[in-house]
Amino acid sequence: MSQRLIQDDERWPAFVRRYANDLAAFAREVCGMDVDDSLARAFESVQMPDCQVSMASDLNPMERGMISPLAPIAFWRLFCRPESRTMVAVPFGDMLRCCEQYSKLVKRIEGEHAWLVGYLRITIRSIRLRQHAEYSGCGVLFLAASAHSPEHMAGFGGRDPMWLMEDASTMPEVSFQVAREGLARSGGSMVLHSGQGRRKGFFRATQTTLGCWASGSSWKAFVLNSTQDRKPSLKVRQA
Repeated sequence: MSQRLIQDDERWPAFVRRYANDLAAFAREVCGMDVDDSLARAFESVQMPDCQVSMASDLNPMERGMISPLAPIAFWRLFCRPESRTMVAVPFGDMLRCCEQYSKLVKRIEGEHAWLVGYLRITIRSIRLRQHAEYSGCGVLFLAASAHSPEHMAGFGGRDPMWLMEDASTMPEVSFQVAREGLARSGGSMVLHSGQGRRKGFFRATQTTLGCWASGSSWKAFVLNSTQDRKPSLKVRQA
């Protein structure tokens, strides 16, 4: 367990130079994920300031051995931008499942990058760097998206905020409204993912009308190549 800031680690400057502007490389080399061309293009859009990105796949990210394409984004921001805040919105009742999945990715950070894990503090509600107090707001925060308590997703602005919306097709419309209202005031980004071919509600709009390149919308829509021969694009490589 490290007792110093990650920014003070002599390995951190070189790590940031390598990965701060290359999310796809971070997912491949640090997280051990197979990143095909479609996912790499989506990750490239995620790197843009104030991005709005929608990813659709035919895979269930909760399937054994599968990892959500949003998970490496959270860790990339945590390690490369320690003062950032990333909110992971999860449909009500699935927060423990989602946190466990993200924790699964941590176990794949090994070899020359294993030193990063010593800086992590993981709970059921957050993944933080050990020197960050909860009141600072920095880190990765897991929030339940509920139609009955949408106020739980309000007030999350701050420096460099990003919303990651897991299983977005099953998320209540009001959750997107509350999160987007916060971003409208403070700026920031939003990235959506839905698996198993489910395209409903606001997520469907980001994949169709809002995600159409000719519509003038700022949403960028991607369909990941999960149904093709390169099916393991969301799969963690086995050791």
